[in-house]
Amino acid sequence: MVVAKDVAARGRLQMRLERELAENVPSAVTRVYPLGLGPPVGWPVQYRVSGPDVNQVRDIALRLASVISAIPSFRR
Repeated sequence: MVVAKDVAARGRLQMRLERELAENVPSAVTRVYPLGLGPPVGWPVQYRVSGPDVNQVRDIALRLASVISAIPSFRR
């Protein structure tokens, strides 16, 4: 584990580590990424829709999904 001083330093450090690993250990499968803090998430953007009527909640969730998927920066 490596701790950087700030977000900009973290980005520089990540690029440097990726480069060093690729050059010095090319046969290894490596992954450099910041540790997530808080509850684990499987997707960068998550939402929860809840309510007493399952059908209405499902309809609202599908509408919300279509709104979010229309935002270009939210696409993978």
